[in-house]
Amino acid sequence: MIKKQLQLSHFILVGLLLANLLVYGPAAGFDFVSYDDGQHVYENSHVQDFSFSNLVFFWKQPYQNLYIPLTYNLWSLLAKLSDIFPGESAQALNPHIFHTANVLLHLLSTLVMFLLLKRLTNYDWGSAAGALLFALHPVQAETVAWISELKGALCGFLSLTALWQYILFSKSGPDKKKLHYGLATGAFLLALLSKPPAVVVPLIAGIIGYFLLEKSIRKTVLEMIPWILMVLPLVLITKLSQDDSQIGFLPALWQRFLIAGDAMSFYVAKLVFPANLRIDYGRIPEYVLEDSSIFMTGIIPIILLAAILWKFRNPWLLAPLGIFIVSLAPVLGLLSFMHQNISTVADRYLYLAMLGPALGLAFLFQKIEQKRAMIILAALLLIYGYSSAVQVRTWQDSSTLYTHTLQGNPGSWIAQNNLGMEHFNAGNNVSAVKHLSRAMGVSKNDYNTARSMTNLGMIYGKALQDYETAIRYLSEATALNPVLKEAYINLSTAQSLAGKDSLAAATLEKAVEMIPTDPEVYTELALVYSRLGKMEKSVEFFQKAAHIKNAAAR
Repeated sequence: MIKKQLQLSHFILVGLLLANLLVYGPAAGFDFVSYDDGQHVYENSHVQDFSFSNLVFFWKQPYQNLYIPLTYNLWSLLAKLSDIFPGESAQALNPHIFHTANVLLHLLSTLVMFLLLKRLTNYDWGSAAGALLFALHPVQAETVAWISELKGALCGFLSLTALWQYILFSKSGPDKKKLHYGLATGAFLLALLSKPPAVVVPLIAGIIGYFLLEKSIRKTVLEMIPWILMVLPLVLITKLSQDDSQIGFLPALWQRFLIAGDAMSFYVAKLVFPANLRIDYGRIPEYVLEDSSIFMTGIIPIILLAAILWKFRNPWLLAPLGIFIVSLAPVLGLLSFMHQNISTVADRYLYLAMLGPALGLAFLFQKIEQKRAMIILAALLLIYGYSSAVQVRTWQDSSTLYTHTLQGNPGSWIAQNNLGMEHFNAGNNVSAVKHLSRAMGVSKNDYNTARSMTNLGMIYGKALQDYETAIRYLSEATALNPVLKEAYINLSTAQSLAGKDSLAAATLEKAVEMIPTDPEVYTELALVYSRLGKMEKSVEFFQKAAHIKNAAAR
């Protein structure tokens, strides 16, 4: 009997592996996209130049408003592999290596999901159904196919591993408890260093411990104390590294509950009917609160949740629901976060949260006779597998990604702005100006408007040589966002090209005042003073730039 169960488990694991490769395998052949991949990977000198000092660099301070040193170190290792296996991409790095890493991490997460569910349900086919739901649901395509979301795939894999080992710790004999708890704690620590949302893992473990493993609240809390202590410094680092001034509109406390309820309505709808998936849903807080349906989408989920907690006591209902909500808690809008400038919701936020629906489906399968269960399993594989395979292909390159987004959301600032820059890089300045002008028109905050104005001003200055128009756009960009480095640098360049080096120097003096820790503005100012013949000042600012660079390298 045990031998047959092992054979069935092995058969299912192989099936899960093949299903993942069939659906997500093509992503390994995709290119980089300009949506964050540049700043994280192919334009990041700390990633491209593999060295001990660059590996350590990411452990010393947050980078790009995130403290995710393990993810950056993995990207660095993949970049080193690119030296051995160079690609044909326009960038120096081989995107196929990076995409393959995402696919492999998702595959490993799927296998761990099956093992985790089997330990909780002791039912192979139900666990297979839950793992398939996690693996093939179309909302997962964003995490798997987007190189920048390696952080989510890595965090998801390590978080699931930590939970799996916690379950093994809870169910094993005294001789293996320390081993499994140590592995669980180690995996959780690595998850925290991969992406901040891992902070919810102790709460998920607590839900599993109390509802499904039937532990007392006291015992569960005691087991989680070391994990909670590990969370506190990361929460502090993350909070200090993110400036609320970059977020724009900050809703009042009562409004945040409406936004959170609306986000939950959105996610449940996408779980049931995963259509029209895209990188930008345009659901910024202002849009959500101005929508007349907010009092339905925002309040009904809260009322339903209260009713379920009041009426039902079944742990196999409460645990999946609790896991789903807790996993999404950091990005529901109760706390401000950077991405809400673009949208309060995103497919990738569901990655770990899919453990909840997967667990619920695994339990549901225990109540269904096997023949019917197999039919449902096959339907799940075909419907979600096909939908995910289609969704993955929207990530094959930047133009495809942004065009797909604009088909569903013409008001997407990020898609209009980035597609404009894609056209500029391809030499199509007319289309570039058109999309960037639209981006300015649909932007809902000064931060994004300033970025589009900067791009537009750069095109007018460098490509179209219309310096006065460039200066007008770039001056307005610096007024809207006084700490946008690119606006100052492009403005000074346009002023210099127009024969106004004195104005260029004044612009960069203001940049140095507003952004005193960026060496690039000091270097640009030194070059302007050199052109003006003020060599003493030029040397002074070159030295300041070098000092900042050396201090950062230490």
